[in-house]
Amino acid sequence: MKTITVSNTEIDIHEGKIGICASGGVDSSLLLYILMSHLSIPLHIFTCTSKKKNFSNLKVITNVIKKCIDLTDNKNIFHHIHYVEEQNENNMYLFSHFSLVKILYTGITRNPPIEVTETWNQPNTEHEERNPNINRDLYHRNNTFYTPFHRVNKKVIYEMYKELNLLDSLYPLTRSCENQDLLEGHCGECWWCKERSWAFDIDNSNS
Repeated sequence: MKTITVSNTEIDIHEGKIGICASGGVDSSLLLYILMSHLSIPLHIFTCTSKKKNFSNLKVITNVIKKCIDLTDNKNIFHHIHYVEEQNENNMYLFSHFSLVKILYTGITRNPPIEVTETWNQPNTEHEERNPNINRDLYHRNNTFYTPFHRVNKKVIYEMYKELNLLDSLYPLTRSCENQDLLEGHCGECWWCKERSWAFDIDNSNS
């Protein structure tokens, strides 16, 4: 195993059977790019997509993967798609039972400071898992899950995109919006759009 550092954040690059949960959001897309940049062994990409959201993230993650291949010239990947009726926090843990991987990367970050999110007046279902006041362990479930971004928020993710020169190439293809009535683009009003705008200092209605 080797460890790299991007924007003062250490990321372990494991050997062996490696997988990543990738949704097409800014966090997992960045982590996917980093892994594809540093791995020579096969990488298994797992995407969960739901009927309730009209499988809207499939187009996004497909474009993200294509761009990562273009940027890294790494084609040694396998994409696995899990179709569900409705996505929930337990869906991704199903991947831990796959014999394909021994460790699964996820791009979960911590939330912005509470004094910031309180001003958004939007519901957030990820407060406990992403509580900014808790310093989380990065390895979980007997070291089979690894969350290298769990102690940083999206402001740091922005700095990583900037350092790796991905703001004009990979970032525009990602999607953070959770508005179930909007199949493409960003509504600019949901909690996740506001988090993206806060971190990247952009107008989500145009991204």
